[in-house]
Amino acid sequence: MSIAFLHVPSYVCCHKTFCRKRASLLAPFDAFRNKWRKSIILQRKNTYGPVYMLFDEFANKIQQAISNVSKLQVFNDKEFQKALKNVRDSLIEADANVEIVDELISNVETKMKQVKIPKGVTKTQMFVKLVQDGLTEILGGEGTSDRILSAPQRQKRIMFVGLQGSGKTTTIAKFAKLTLKKFPKARILLVACDTRRPAAIEQLNILGKRVNCETFSGEEGSNAEWVLDRALKYSLEKEFDYILIDTAGRQVIDNDLMNELVLLEKNAKPDEILLVLDAMTGQEAANVARQFATTVRISGAVLTKLDSDTRGGAALSLNSISGCSICFMGTSENLDGLETFYPDRIASRILGMGDIVSLVEKAQENVSEDEVKEMAKRMMEAKFTFEDFLKQLSFVSSMGSLGNMLKMIPGVGNKINSEDIPKMETKLKVAKAIIQSMTNEEKKNPQLFYDDISSKKRIERIRRGSGRSQEEIDDFFKTFKSAQITMKKLGASATGEAGSADSIESTDFAGNRAQRRKLTKAKKLMPKNTIKKGFAK
Repeated sequence: MSIAFLHVPSYVCCHKTFCRKRASLLAPFDAFRNKWRKSIILQRKNTYGPVYMLFDEFANKIQQAISNVSKLQVFNDKEFQKALKNVRDSLIEADANVEIVDELISNVETKMKQVKIPKGVTKTQMFVKLVQDGLTEILGGEGTSDRILSAPQRQKRIMFVGLQGSGKTTTIAKFAKLTLKKFPKARILLVACDTRRPAAIEQLNILGKRVNCETFSGEEGSNAEWVLDRALKYSLEKEFDYILIDTAGRQVIDNDLMNELVLLEKNAKPDEILLVLDAMTGQEAANVARQFATTVRISGAVLTKLDSDTRGGAALSLNSISGCSICFMGTSENLDGLETFYPDRIASRILGMGDIVSLVEKAQENVSEDEVKEMAKRMMEAKFTFEDFLKQLSFVSSMGSLGNMLKMIPGVGNKINSEDIPKMETKLKVAKAIIQSMTNEEKKNPQLFYDDISSKKRIERIRRGSGRSQEEIDDFFKTFKSAQITMKKLGASATGEAGSADSIESTDFAGNRAQRRKLTKAKKLMPKNTIKKGFAK
């Protein structure tokens, strides 16, 4: 054992002098040990690296190019050509096809010279609008997701195809959950026609249980056509609304794979065939789509792992090269991580303009209108409690990735540093742990932590219960107090009661006994009608 970790327990020592000598002799080694431990912890933290959002790397570069244009006082021909070059470089670095990029730049340049700019619109704003339109066209124009997710007039059959490892089986479960969100009473059957990959059937069975959908699989050794035939008969007997068919994949496209897909398509007669592609493959995804489209009738594509694709090459090249439009995108490993792909909204996010429509839709999926009204009412009345705070935290968590959500807010997305997202998410987790360590009475009455005689003991109990440091506890209460002040001021401005937030602003938490005594003494000296209710000033 290294001497740096040598430790002599105090009960072994016979004399205090020996303890003092030992401490002085080993002090340098103890310092080295502590420094070494800290470095190891830091290394572990850094191994995870920054958390990337949708097209993060590409979005940052093109937003910088747009930002440089927006700062210009005069947008002359020289600056226009420079801006075009910056946008072109950003697209090529994002792994977009060079021919597609050149076509987009050429279209923007031509339209910019021909278009009649309306009054009140600057050349810079028109340039940004044309770039946005060009990106929307590259990403696929109008998507087909609304048609695929429409209410079925009869039994709807959807077949999922793609290479092995692209995420077909998981995507089927995600699609089933997305369908049930839109049509809660729909009856969905998952069919396991991937009889080649080990554990594929077991995986689909497990995922089917998690999304509350029935799974149909064949006996051991049965082929895909046999399973499909039995599944279709069973689905008609039980009157299922949706049939989602999983198929086998390969590492590369081969004749056996394609022949099997042709037979399955012929027997199933699917309404839609969705091609599942790994976004991390970049431009290669477009080539794979083109080869699949020559064999089976592809309705649209699902891009998985899109939140990890910081460049966006697959999305930027897929539609133009293969003619296969993107319908859905996988944005996390959770079963909720499948979103409808709207090219115009994605283009807006890439340019840092936000996506408020998708944000509102996400909010509507996770919280009812009555809850929103009640929360707003409580905020305006300055009754913002820890229970309300916890509801807000749960609401934010239910909407998926915090980073992607922030990117949807106009004017905020392009100012968020991806490296700050993990810190924000950690803060949310800390806040949740602290509130969950409170009693029901404490959650409903924040004043117990401000001017109650037991506040210090309460805070110490919560610190131990939540397993958080004093620094984290202090930071949490300061954040909550700031939120309370904001809500109070909003309520005051709405009702015209100026100065009603003053009583909160000067309040400190953590049960300072000396401060309470001073406050009590001051109150006794004051006339009764001048003492404000609520938080003490």
